[in-house]
Amino acid sequence: MSKPNTRGAASDKQNSDDSTENLINKVCAKFTIQLEAKFDTKFQNLNDKLDDVINMFSTLNKEVKTNQKDITDLQNKCKLYEMYFKRNSLIFHGIPKDGSGSVLDAVLPIINNALKVPCVSSDVDSVYRLRGQVDHQGKQGQQSIRINFTSNNKRNDIFGAKKMLKNSGITVYEDLTRDQYELYKSAKKKYGYRMNCRGLRTKLAELYQNTLDGEYDFICITESWLWEGISDGEICYTGLYDIFRCDRKSDEKLRSAFAALARASNPVLKVDNQHPPLEVTVHCLDDETELADVDIVQYNFKKCNFLNLTLAFREVDWSPVTSNHEVDTCVENFYRIVNSEFDASR
Repeated sequence: MSKPNTRGAASDKQNSDDSTENLINKVCAKFTIQLEAKFDTKFQNLNDKLDDVINMFSTLNKEVKTNQKDITDLQNKCKLYEMYFKRNSLIFHGIPKDGSGSVLDAVLPIINNALKVPCVSSDVDSVYRLRGQVDHQGKQGQQSIRINFTSNNKRNDIFGAKKMLKNSGITVYEDLTRDQYELYKSAKKKYGYRMNCRGLRTKLAELYQNTLDGEYDFICITESWLWEGISDGEICYTGLYDIFRCDRKSDEKLRSAFAALARASNPVLKVDNQHPPLEVTVHCLDDETELADVDIVQYNFKKCNFLNLTLAFREVDWSPVTSNHEVDTCVENFYRIVNSEFDASR
C-alpha cells in the first residue's frame, strides 16, 4: 500500500495562503491610496479654510491696531482740547459763600484789592462754584470757584500774584487736567513736599494727621517758629519719620525749620547708633564776622578773538593733563593751561 503525498498538499496550501495574503495586501494598498487621496483632499480644504481664517484674523488685527491708533489719537486730541479749554482758567479755594451776591461779585474784589490786578467783569468769560466733597457725615465741604478769563495774559497776571493772598485763607490753583493732576500728585509723592508754613504752632495737629499715611519721602518746613518745648512726637509720627530740627531761640535771630525723612521699611543693612544713615552738618557764619575783600577776575568773552584762541589751543601740549593718573592733578593742569592761554590772548 502506497503512502499519501503530503508534501504536495502542504505546498498547495502554502501557495493558497500566499495568494490570499497578496490579495489582501493589494486590497489594503488600494484602499489606503483611496483613503490618502480623500484625506489629502479634506486636509487641503481644511488648510485652505485655515488660511482664510488666518488672513481674516490678520486683517482684523490690522483693523484693531488702526482703531487703537485712531482712539489714541482722539484721546490725545481730547486732552489737548481740554488743556486748551483750561488754559485761561484758575481755581480759587477758600472764598466763603455769600448768598447775598453773585459769585463774580465775591471774586472781583479779591482780584482787584488783594491781588492788586485790575480786573472787570468783561475780563471774565465764566465763573461758577464747583461741587464740594461730601464727608463721612454727608455734609458738603467748601466749594471752590472756577474762573475762566477771556485772555491768557490776564490769567497769568492773576496767578503770578497769588503770593499776595498769603495768610488770607484763600489759595489759587491752576486748573489742571486729570492727567496733569495725577502727574503732579505722583511728582509730589516721589520728590517730597516743601512748604513755608509761616508758623506751625497752631497747625501741629493738622500736620500730624496729614502725615500719618507716610505718603511723602521727605517733608521740609521753613519758618516753622517751633521752640524747644515742642517735642518731635507732636510734629510727626516718629515711627515713620526721622525729624531734624533747627528751632527758634529767643536771644538769637534765627528762624526755625525742620526736615522729616521717611524711614526705609526694608533697609539693606541694620542701622546702629554709632553709624546713622544720615548726618547733616550746617556751618553758620556769624553776622559780625568780617569778610575779606577778594578780587575776582572774570574774562570778557564777548570781545574774545575766538579764531586766535582756537589756533592757540591747537598748539597746546596737553600731555600734563593726560599723563597723570590723579584726577585732581589732571584738573589742576587743565585749568592752568586754559587760564594761561586766556591770559596770553588778552
